[in-house]
Amino acid sequence: MQENIQLMSRTALLEKFGPGPHRVEITVQFDPEFPKTAQVHDDVGKIIIELAPVDELPHVVYWFLEQVSRKLYDGCSFHRNAGHVVQGGPAPNFLSGPNPQLHKRFKDSGFYSILFQ
Repeated sequence: MQENIQLMSRTALLEKFGPGPHRVEITVQFDPEFPKTAQVHDDVGKIIIELAPVDELPHVVYWFLEQVSRKLYDGCSFHRNAGHVVQGGPAPNFLSGPNPQLHKRFKDSGFYSILFQ
């Protein structure tokens, strides 16, 4: 079953997003109340994520790109974990209004498992 899922995801990935390499550019906004450091001296920045090659993790790459293409991560929180790992998800943050329902966007699109790192 796992091989079939990987094969189906690889086919869908190649058809929709091409052979890669796949990169996602994320514009981030930092909390203006957060103290500035030598690394963070502005409220806005960009993160470029290069995903694994198609043949290594086709399902994960397809799943993530599909969520990004639907703009599901817009307004979500991202943070660095363990130095080289970035985690993102629908956690409320300083930009969220009251009751942002960030999880609802994912569930309405059929994505019930959303944590990526």
